[in-house]
Amino acid sequence: MLRELARVSDKRIVFYCAFGERSAMAVQDAGMLTALHVEGGIDAWKKASGTVGR
Repeated sequence: MLRELARVSDKRIVFYCAFGERSAMAVQDAGMLTALHVEGGIDAWKKASGTVGR
């Protein structure tokens, strides 16, 4: 489903998880060249003063 979404959309898909491990695997498994993941996950994002909404 994600490959199809990436194919028909001009937007990038960004994967994230708590620490970046599962999102990295998801990008690799999906095999999508335009997909990205947040390295270090939401934990690293928060430590870098990134905002997180609810």
